[in-house]
Amino acid sequence: MQPTEARSYFKWLAHGVVGVSILGSLTRVFRSPALGANPVDLLLDLVVALAGGGLVYYGFATLREKRMLENIPSSKVRSVAMGLAEIKGAAKQKAPLVSPLTGAACTYYRFLIEEERSGSKGQKSWVTIDQGQSTQPFYVEDETGRILVDPVGAETILRQAYREIKRDGGWTSSRRRYTEWRIIPEERIFVLGTVSKTHDIAFEKKARLTERLQQLKKDKDKMREIDTNQDGDVSPEEWDAAVQKAQDDLLREEVSAGSKEAEDDVVIGKGALEETFLIADRSEKSVERALAWKAGASLSFGPVIVAAVAVSLLARAGVLPSGWSIPWNQFFR
Repeated sequence: MQPTEARSYFKWLAHGVVGVSILGSLTRVFRSPALGANPVDLLLDLVVALAGGGLVYYGFATLREKRMLENIPSSKVRSVAMGLAEIKGAAKQKAPLVSPLTGAACTYYRFLIEEERSGSKGQKSWVTIDQGQSTQPFYVEDETGRILVDPVGAETILRQAYREIKRDGGWTSSRRRYTEWRIIPEERIFVLGTVSKTHDIAFEKKARLTERLQQLKKDKDKMREIDTNQDGDVSPEEWDAAVQKAQDDLLREEVSAGSKEAEDDVVIGKGALEETFLIADRSEKSVERALAWKAGASLSFGPVIVAAVAVSLLARAGVLPSGWSIPWNQFFR
């Protein structure tokens, strides 16, 4: 699970790794006597230090998310306010949707396809070759109503619904692992996200009225009908009556056509200012425990890694005994 707050950090981390790689290349050319260290060892120290810093950042981001879950009360759909909110209820399809790996009916899915690869020393690992998730909106419904959920950009905590390992091309081909997570119709979920209007109804009505009046002004025959006293000039009173009639006509058209479902006017999703957006298929307490474990582990191991690398760098610089440096050559024989 990756908190949305950490995305900017990992982008920065990628640039940092590139910079460290360039530094490592330079140290190979300009062997610095002051450092008294193998440039490759120095490079590995710096990369691991960045990874430790990433764990610390991840831990604080996860801890923030946990506290938000604890502090934001659950809202009913009918009384939910605009802004950050938590809603619990049953998932409902807005339109038919099936998962790509199993073809199961669902309201949301996420999938991952990995291939087994062998390393230079014969060790095997799984490499991601394809992944994705649905972007189709769905509803979450409680006893008071239902609200539209836009899953784009959501962080999901879902139980694994399907996993299979097989060889698609026969016994000579590499093994592939297929994993799928999904939310099925009527499944109980909770959503933490930003509630907002999908569109401004008042603005849309005003825009339709303005367009109708502009068309009216271009129609000479209808303008003559508005001029009830036939004096060749439409008075303010006559125009006000025409505007009222246009409003009444639009209202009758809306009623006859069937009004848009009220739940489609409001959506919960990722906010522009507050990016926290979580969809889970388990209890809130269960998610809080998982977040607490992840935050605790990250904030425990991250500082230890950073401290260990700091000691190693000081040892390579001669400030501390050389035996305190991390012996990378022992790990990569």
